[in-house]
Amino acid sequence: MKSNPYKHKKYSFEIKEQKRLKSRRIRVQSDWSISGFFKKIFSRKKTNPGEDIFHTRGIFLDTPHQKNRPAWLIPILAILGISLVVFWVGPFVINTITKVFVQSTDNNTNTILKFNTPDYAVVKDQIIDLFQEPDLKAMRKSQVLYNQVVKIIDRSTYGFYQVVLDDKTTGFIMSEDVTSDTKSIEPELYKFKIVIISKSKRIMTHSSNGSTIVEALMGTVLYSNYQGDGIYKVSLPDNSQGWVSANGVLKIEANAEIQKSNVKSFYTTVLSFNDTTYINQGMTQNGASSEGIAYIAAKVNGVLISRDKQEQSKAGQAVTLLYDEETGMPKFDGLSDGDLVFFRSSMDPSIIGEMGIVVGYGQVLMSRNSKASVKMVNLASDTTLAKSIMTVRRIF
Repeated sequence: MKSNPYKHKKYSFEIKEQKRLKSRRIRVQSDWSISGFFKKIFSRKKTNPGEDIFHTRGIFLDTPHQKNRPAWLIPILAILGISLVVFWVGPFVINTITKVFVQSTDNNTNTILKFNTPDYAVVKDQIIDLFQEPDLKAMRKSQVLYNQVVKIIDRSTYGFYQVVLDDKTTGFIMSEDVTSDTKSIEPELYKFKIVIISKSKRIMTHSSNGSTIVEALMGTVLYSNYQGDGIYKVSLPDNSQGWVSANGVLKIEANAEIQKSNVKSFYTTVLSFNDTTYINQGMTQNGASSEGIAYIAAKVNGVLISRDKQEQSKAGQAVTLLYDEETGMPKFDGLSDGDLVFFRSSMDPSIIGEMGIVVGYGQVLMSRNSKASVKMVNLASDTTLAKSIMTVRRIF
């Protein structure tokens, strides 16, 4: 029997081929990378006639894997996948989460929102006039501050709304000065109430290096959910937002009322209006009257009084004023800083004509109808005015 001259070579080749295949299987199994994953998905074998894997006499031959796909296929598929995530999956997830959150919020707030009806509106200008009649030439009754809520009671007059304020004052405002979006003044939607207690505060577009949106005046009330380092992010009319610095403002809980301060704080606030331009029924640094100063200074110090001086003459406690028997002049010893002094009208002594606020011994800060600005008046030197004192009220 003849020996097989290729037996040894065949055996040696089979051992080497088995080792190579085993090494290849291990390498393929350990290929866990992303690129390997995509290769498994998108690659396929290409076999040609005569090149299939075959076994002949124990000899194994296989052809290498060949890819039958264009070079641009994977990038196109990757772009389509990213586009799908960005333009469909992402927005779908965000919208779903937002709807769930909004529905949850609405379910919690629908029954407690105070101004979520068409009857309410919010002032969107720095300050607007409240007229006695629906006419720009009518007498000014008072003023309404930025972001203040008004209740509309009549819309029948073109260009005007008849409104009632939170202190029951009624009058007419221009319809274009308010917005029906009341989210900026709903206490239940916010953590803090921010009250401007300085002369004015700029509300900015950004927390630093922004531009001014509006300069909010003393007494303006804003709401916030965010307090940073010396700054608040506040909600504004028409669903916008702004930033205001922490100095010159008072922060309290959203549903809380301003706590009553003291006479010194009230007196200091009143003095800040010295030399302010006189405007009938005005109550800001842009222009003020005596009753307007008394109203706004009391408000930011936690005491609510009427805007009308006739009603103010009934506020607080009466102060007994003594008079000198010989001169008939009042003795100023009984007056304290912050007292409201009311003078008889020269036309009708039965009603209040003017009023002032005591800012020192025998001195009152007041607006005289014949003067262009708010000034301090010395009652000791103006005997006619001093003798016309009708009543004194103490609110602090």
